[in-house]
Amino acid sequence: MNHRRVWSLITACILSAALITGCGGGSAASTSEPKEAAEETAAAEENTVAENAGEVEAPNSAAAAATGGFDVPAPAIDCSFELDGKKYTLPLKPQDLIADGWIDYYEDLGNELSGTEDTQGVFYKNDKDGKIGPTVNVWFYNNTGSVKKGSECMISGIYFEQGTLEKCSFSLGNGLKPGDDPAAVSELMGTPYYTNDESNPDYFYYGEARETGQIRFDWNKDNPSKSYIMIAYFPVAEIATSEEVPEYLSRYKAPAAMGEDFDSGTFSLGGTLYQLPCPVSELLSQGWTLEDTTPVPGHNTNYVKITKDGVSLYVTLANYAEYQTLAVNCAVICVDALYSDGSNPDLELPKGVTLDLDRSALDSITESSSMTFDYSELSDGNTYYMGNSTDYTRECVLQYSNSEDHMYEIKYRFNSEEWPW
Repeated sequence: MNHRRVWSLITACILSAALITGCGGGSAASTSEPKEAAEETAAAEENTVAENAGEVEAPNSAAAAATGGFDVPAPAIDCSFELDGKKYTLPLKPQDLIADGWIDYYEDLGNELSGTEDTQGVFYKNDKDGKIGPTVNVWFYNNTGSVKKGSECMISGIYFEQGTLEKCSFSLGNGLKPGDDPAAVSELMGTPYYTNDESNPDYFYYGEARETGQIRFDWNKDNPSKSYIMIAYFPVAEIATSEEVPEYLSRYKAPAAMGEDFDSGTFSLGGTLYQLPCPVSELLSQGWTLEDTTPVPGHNTNYVKITKDGVSLYVTLANYAEYQTLAVNCAVICVDALYSDGSNPDLELPKGVTLDLDRSALDSITESSSMTFDYSELSDGNTYYMGNSTDYTRECVLQYSNSEDHMYEIKYRFNSEEWPW
């Protein structure tokens, strides 16, 4: 199983968003060592997003490619480049780089990507002494809706630093290189779609969004060798949705009684017992309605609101199948009740945890649980309790509002790539 799968991480920490939507400065990946390059790139781009999230808006992209195909339309901006004397255009196949002597540093092209996942990779070439020479960071992208091996996906992003020009040539199709003067860039490419400072820029963006093609020039004034060009074209695909109910859901068995502790995964909702993960259909049969029925790609999740008789809570839907399917054919892996949502769902966890719990009872319950609970005081005045089972497949988050003297949130989730039944 691919340890990089986004869907199994549950939280939405996606490198593809960091790749394009942020608009901040700062250094990115090192070119001296592939592993460090990947880690530094991810860290730098996450900081970029934190500083400037939302400053570049993605357009309402229409479906642009046949499911699973590399036969995609040309991007709105020229995404061609020359690397080590060879010409390429995004998106391209990993095999195109391999055929030209590039080596997959992580050796993980056999690993799987979920239905709409992108993940970072590093390619390198050996120098004349047989040691690791130039490196280039890429992003693999699976837009098919179904689980695919990395070797079957497209390379939709590439990142190259000025310092690596000492080891390997790189330029855009128009000849521009990392570190070229901003005036030369704007003279050749025109006014950028976005920049932080027209007179003294740290970066230029050309192209509205990664879905239609985008190029970023970044100038690191403290360390020019880390100035870079990043190109991205992540074409959106029109994905077929299967209505077939996955077989694994039929193996679910509802619990006969509430478990003694949170690691049981059991809970009661409206008087009915469930165990995480459970089929969405189990909740729908009890009168709950999905407010968002968007299909879920293979090995992906969606966080949605469910309602019944004016009461609401939030659930995370997971698709354990390898193909995109209807929301009703997914599993509930997390229930999330918020006091501030304006309703008080009849949700109960083991040990008597409900939204009506008082602080003294909450402290007693978490201290006596078989789960290990850590807690912290948040800036909003809430106390945050985080509990995990010994194998980390069960998680319980409890928040208490000290200012209003009541429970603020109950979140109960199952964390595993594997269907347990």
